[in-house]
Amino acid sequence: MTKHRKVLQTNFKIWNAKKGSIENEIGHIQPELEQLNRKIDARAQEILSREKRINDIVDRIYKNLVHMLG
Repeated sequence: MTKHRKVLQTNFKIWNAKKGSIENEIGHIQPELEQLNRKIDARAQEILSREKRINDIVDRIYKNLVHMLG
């Protein structure tokens, strides 16, 4: 086996070990990421609901103002 081949095999083993570590970390992070995404989605829904409520109130105010001004 040539010197270059041994170096390549050693590097390949190192990179495979690092790949395994990264995949393991992703496995640990994934549930937390999914939970955070669910919270973001829930808050986005809440924001949309409140924006709609604000818009409805503003519409009523303008409608009453127009009615009062005749």
